Parts: sequence; C-alpha cells; structure tokens
Amino acid sequence: MSLSDVGEAFARINRIERACRYQLAALTGGAEPNPIPNEIVECTKQQGYELSKSGRGAGGKLLCAALMRKLDREDPSYRM
Repeated sequence: MSLSDVGEAFARINRIERACRYQLAALTGGAEPNPIPNEIVECTKQQGYELSKSGRGAGGKLLCAALMRKLDREDPSYRM
C-alpha cells in the first residue's frame, strides 16, 4: 500500500485520529464496547481496497481541498 500524495496521507491520518477519538469517547462512557463482527471489518477493508485500486476513490484530494477551504475561512494567516 503506497500513498500517492500528501492529501492521501493526511486523509488516512485524519481518519485514524477520528477513529481514536470515537473509541476513547465510547470507552469513557463505561459501557462494554460492542465489537464490529470480523466479517464486516473484512468486507469494509476489501471495499476500500477495491475503491483505491480502481481509482474510483478520491483518496485525500477532496478532503484536503475541503479542509484547506475551511482553514482559509477561519484563519488565512497561515499563507503568509
């Protein structure tokens, strides 16, 4: 698995960070986690692989562009 650009690398890191936040929030609630069945995990992994292999997935380009627009609105001083 290789990364084709900075946007794709950022998108993956962003997804991992969000997943960690969700997991911590769930664990903080004190309830026992409800694990995702392995069949669903494997199916989701396969779908992601197929999307990236076929070029149908946008990778990180759309996410990166959207976050840059948001940053431009909120604090354009980073461009200086």
